Amino acid sequence: MWRRQPDGSWKWIYDGGVGPIAEAASLNAPGAIVPTAPTATRGETSAVAVVTALEQAGDIAGRIAPDARVFRTRQAMAAGVFNAPAGISYRVSRTEASAGGDLVMVLGEASWSAEGQAVSSLYARMWQRQAEGWQVVYDQLIVPRPNPAPG
Repeated sequence: MWRRQPDGSWKWIYDGGVGPIAEAASLNAPGAIVPTAPTATRGETSAVAVVTALEQAGDIAGRIAPDARVFRTRQAMAAGVFNAPAGISYRVSRTEASAGGDLVMVLGEASWSAEGQAVSSLYARMWQRQAEGWQVVYDQLIVPRPNPAPG
């Protein structure tokens, strides 16, 4: 995620990486096609309020764009398929909209139980205003590696 600075330059504000891919060098090959989100045609000034309400409603799976990039730690990227642990809950830490109001970045914490253990992670989600309404175009769930057993 990039943000235009007051001086006109661009600086990145979030880099989730590309996740595991079969051939990392292929992204640097001459003529390689790097996937990008489509450009939205219109925005809205209340983008943060709209996306905040959608996040609170919790219907993320029903809002995944067909070409969305979905990343899960130690899993291959999935396109347009939302997969989240059962019982997951999200707590938003930061929400920021583009100047045009057509893209909103949400960062936060996620938690759930797996095999009787509490799991805490971080998540990043990018929402974009599209013809069909607000759609998730990027969703990343970052699960930290477990601490090694003492000894």
